[in-house]
Amino acid sequence: MKKLIIYAIMFLCTVNLSAQSSKGVDFINKSLDEAISMAAQNSTGPKLVFVDCYTSWCVPCKKMAMEEFVKEEAGKYFNPNFINIKIDMEKGDGPSIRKKYGVFAYPTFLIIDGSGKEVARVGGASPISSFIEKVKYAADPSNSPDSLLLSYTKQPNLSSVSRYVDCLERLQRNKEMLEFLSEAYPKLSPMERYDNKLQREVFMALANFDSKLHKFCLYNKAEFDMVFGKSVIDDLLTGIYSNNLIKYVGGKSGTTKESAMEQVRYLQLLTQKNNLNNFICRIAQMYAEGDIKGIESQIEINNVMQSFSPTDQFTVKMMLFSVPGIDKKKITEFYQAEIKFHEGQIKYSNEALKKVQMN
Repeated sequence: MKKLIIYAIMFLCTVNLSAQSSKGVDFINKSLDEAISMAAQNSTGPKLVFVDCYTSWCVPCKKMAMEEFVKEEAGKYFNPNFINIKIDMEKGDGPSIRKKYGVFAYPTFLIIDGSGKEVARVGGASPISSFIEKVKYAADPSNSPDSLLLSYTKQPNLSSVSRYVDCLERLQRNKEMLEFLSEAYPKLSPMERYDNKLQREVFMALANFDSKLHKFCLYNKAEFDMVFGKSVIDDLLTGIYSNNLIKYVGGKSGTTKESAMEQVRYLQLLTQKNNLNNFICRIAQMYAEGDIKGIESQIEINNVMQSFSPTDQFTVKMMLFSVPGIDKKKITEFYQAEIKFHEGQIKYSNEALKKVQMN
């Protein structure tokens, strides 16, 4: 009799756990190709595939899986509307799927139709109620890239530009977004450009010196200064030019000699008395002229350690040592001298400390 009672309790617990587990999202054990095939063949069931793109080390991924997708609210929405699968982006078919659909951040959730075309995507973790709203919004055909681009074409204004930019960002199509914004922003009316709604995206697009938006900013700098603040724009442009020139000198960018020299002139105008930026300009000019020996002459311990702050020293060394064709012997000699320099500082500090302790 006792055994029967125990078995009955175990059965009830199993049924209860099963019922609880069935309340959440039903992720089936299928490959993406199999799920897409199922969606294509469904006549009455879901015709879209919901793909949870995750990695084993992604904490927000685990949070969604363990805390949000197990909720009844999640199951009620996703199970009738989607074929739900999970794919580790670092195992099996994961890397090829990541490359095909351009998944660069985790968690990313893809919505794919029966032809394998991406319909929408949502990124990041959030409470299930707000997450469902994001999915509904993203999956709405009126919010698709094609639809929003058409809306912009019909009525090019701040609202249509913002909606299309937001859509491209959500889809992680940042390069396409920056190219579009570079074309669209200058065409907005002055009053619309005064609105800082697109400030973050505009600043991102300005990083491309050769873009139409960057040229527009330079020709209308007084307007940008008024809208965003002169110090903000000056600091932004200074950072763009100095970073671009460091990459140019390191041979790590497609920047032309003409473009680099133009950025040198602008950087000199912006920061006439800044020691580090003047140094960057000087090295960039030497590199453009093919003067590698001149650059090597700057790899001198006293020149670096005495002329620049500790933070700027790192930038100076990084720039000098990244130049293609630099004699490795010069770099070795510099590091040996730097070690002696620091040893001398440590010795001086120890002697000073002893004096303090004696007194």
